[in-house]
Formats: sequence, structure tokens, C-alpha cells
Amino acid sequence: MVICPKCNSTEIIPILYGMPTYEAFEEAEKGNIKLGGCEVFGGIPDKYCKACKHEWSLDDFMAKHIKKLRYKIVENGLCCIDDMKKWVYEINVDGVARYYEYCGQSRKAVIKESGKVTKKSVKELYEKIDGYIKPWADIVKVSVCDGCSYQLQVTYIDNRKKVVTGDCGGGTIDECLNVFFRNVPEFEYLFEEDEE
Repeated sequence: MVICPKCNSTEIIPILYGMPTYEAFEEAEKGNIKLGGCEVFGGIPDKYCKACKHEWSLDDFMAKHIKKLRYKIVENGLCCIDDMKKWVYEINVDGVARYYEYCGQSRKAVIKESGKVTKKSVKELYEKIDGYIKPWADIVKVSVCDGCSYQLQVTYIDNRKKVVTGDCGGGTIDECLNVFFRNVPEFEYLFEEDEE
């Protein structure tokens, strides 16, 4: 459920742009959508709060508006789907870090770990990630045919999520996150194999 980042109301409706249809006019009269006009450009608001009249889009958010990062790595390539591994790392704004490891298609983690990092280090990570996921960001993305791919899910204070995907191979986003999680003290042993 989307909540207003200004007043925490749940009375949120979408903003519709362009020439409205008859049905869109009816929905606007009922208060189910807000008509935004015909001009469409990057970063325009896509949500409207009926309680406080605030309008916003995900592109308005900055690092301080991030609640949680979820970084999932999935094996690609020729491995059997039943042996395929998935690794999930989460870092919350309060510094709580979590790690889950899955095998095959099971939704039950075979390994679960948690740790704690300083709020300062979380803030620094969120600021880096915010800079990398903006529409105008200039980052390096790597394309590989096998190995592992990643999915980064950023959860904002309005409960919406922005998802970025790519291949693990030394690109800007995956390198940043790999370095961060390697330095969570409770997760150090998870990376010992990679260092041999």
C-alpha cells in the first residue's frame, strides 16, 4: 500500500497524463484518479495524496527517503535449476543487515544470518546507490553470458519499490554492494571461499 511521504495518508491515487478518455473523466470525477494534463516530461509526479494534496514521483526521492535495500544474486548458465543458488542481502535504514541463501526453487532459506552496521555506513551506502539509480546516472553495467545476475530492489518511504537488474561482473552497482556486504563483520565467513 502506497503512503504519502508528507502526511502518511493512504488516500493515494495515480496521476494520469495525456488526453483523457471518457472513462478517465468519470474516474477523475469519482476521485479515483487525478488528471495531470497533456505535458509529459521526465520526473513528473505520478502519485497524488487526496488528504494533503501532495504530488510526487520516485525520482523526487533522495537517499534519506530509502527504507531498505534488497540485493539478490542468482546463478545463471548451465547449472540445473534444482541446484541453482540464490543469495539475498538486505540492509535496513537502522543498520540491520540480513543474509539468506536459497537452493533450487525452494522458498526456504538454507542459511540465514543477520548482522549490524553503523547508521553512518548505511547512510553512505544509500547515498551511493541513490546516485547510481537516478535516471541521469552514468554507471557501468556489465553484460556476461553466464555467471550470476543481480536484482537490486530499493524500498522508499512511500512503500514503493524501484528495481534495477544487471549482471555481476564488476559493474558500478554490483561492485559497490559486494564491497559493502563483504565488510559486514557477521558475513565475513561467507566470502572466505572467494578470497582463496
